[in-house]
Amino acid sequence: MGTQRLPVDYTVERTRDGRSYSNRRVVAAQEGSVIFVMGASFHADELGLEHQLPMPVVGERPDELPSIHDAVRFPGGMRSTLGVIDVRVPAGYTVRHTRAEPAEHRHMWFRSSTALGDSPAEHVCLLAFASDLMPSLIVLSRHAVSHREGFETASLDHAIWFHRSFRADRWLCYDQLSPVAFGGRGLFTGSVFTEEGLLVATVIQEVMLRVRP
Repeated sequence: MGTQRLPVDYTVERTRDGRSYSNRRVVAAQEGSVIFVMGASFHADELGLEHQLPMPVVGERPDELPSIHDAVRFPGGMRSTLGVIDVRVPAGYTVRHTRAEPAEHRHMWFRSSTALGDSPAEHVCLLAFASDLMPSLIVLSRHAVSHREGFETASLDHAIWFHRSFRADRWLCYDQLSPVAFGGRGLFTGSVFTEEGLLVATVIQEVMLRVRP
């Protein structure tokens, strides 16, 4: 587990450089202890076959929804962490329902709080940061456990696939699903769509979940 109070040392290993694909392995450490390991794959643009899952019917405009700060009422530290992202949630997002089906989807909207430049890297980084938003919340909602109750949660594995270019300073819909939880862990999958319905990224994350009495 890292801390914002210490500098981070990054080591990058070139694992492959091909004609259209390149791979890197990144290790982040603080005071000699590894806190993060990432495998990254880069692909040159090319034409190919196309298909995608349709965007779920959401039935609302993100501008008309309340901020996640008002819906969930996080403590001050979390409020500052989310300050770089404008997040809106529909009325039922935080509802706890022990009879909810594992196949039930929930969604939120997000975008950068400020305008971004034209570099694709800025938009990819913003989405990557936002993709870690609330994966535990949809898992906990299946068990009538509130974010205000005593529990420990942490990201164990987090994978993102970027499918096409997008702008992260325009509204993106984050459709979320939790297919399974067992043994102190929960699995989360997410699909990120533009307002026009284009699927731009897919997220899969495993989280640690320890509920305390």
